[in-house]
Amino acid sequence: MEKLNISKVSFSSLLSYTFKITFKSAKVYLTAIILPVLLSILIYLLVTSFGFKDYSNQLGQITKLFIIPFTFSFFTFSLLILNWEASVLVKQSKIFLISRWRIYSSIFLVTCVMTVLSFLTFIICLNLFDLVLRVQNFNNYFISLPKLFFVKGTFAEACGFLFSITLTAVMFFLYLFCILIISYIICNLCKSLVIVQAINFIIVILFLLLGDCIINVNDLSNSNSNIVLNILGYLLPIKSFQWTIVSLLTNTYIYEYNILQTIFNPKLEIPFTFLTNKAELVLPIALFNSFLWIATFWLVANSLTKKGIK
Repeated sequence: MEKLNISKVSFSSLLSYTFKITFKSAKVYLTAIILPVLLSILIYLLVTSFGFKDYSNQLGQITKLFIIPFTFSFFTFSLLILNWEASVLVKQSKIFLISRWRIYSSIFLVTCVMTVLSFLTFIICLNLFDLVLRVQNFNNYFISLPKLFFVKGTFAEACGFLFSITLTAVMFFLYLFCILIISYIICNLCKSLVIVQAINFIIVILFLLLGDCIINVNDLSNSNSNIVLNILGYLLPIKSFQWTIVSLLTNTYIYEYNILQTIFNPKLEIPFTFLTNKAELVLPIALFNSFLWIATFWLVANSLTKKGIK
């Protein structure tokens, strides 16, 4: 790593240094921007049958793609954590009076910036790519989305729309925080960057498969397959965050019938409804599960720290 003036290390200097080593790394650009955007385009083409399938009334299926750039933050977090853990500053943190929470705060903030850049690149690229397709589902998404909120055109609906957008942004950053904790756990159990990134690759694939990013549940042939997919998905944190965000952006928590924007097959189970298929349960239960996942991983991380696994 590059040398840092350690005569007096403030948080701003720490943050600036983390930004510097991050933006100089070609690996970060590859895993944080290039790969997620390329994979998003591929998944989008598969989901929309290469632009021949119209999703005007299934906005939830497009919404599910938004979490992809955030999921790839596993690679950025792990790279920065292992780089910092190998540095003299961390090994001699007591001498340099640098607390670990400041180091990890800088890692989190820098990764947030990289992920936002990745998300914006994802939005721009899919909008441009959409122009050559027969049905422009992605461009139409941003035109149709407000219609799910503004039914009567009231001020309350405008507040509801702003609330959903704001809470969605919060959920994305909480999802990043959850991934940071998971990355911390993995990096503390394994010091090899190659092995850690291999583990991350497996995790990302599982997250995208079982987090309803790739598979359209409406295409499943029977309800049993849907139930199995949901059960497996419940074992991963992405599903809780995914369905919290989908419920918010499709306004399902206000208008239950908007669940048809995501699941229109009456034979399928709606996740987080305990087999009742009551759409109003999705947001509170998925939201609760999201916080439960964060708390669980936080306790595991604290346990590792107290045991001295560093």
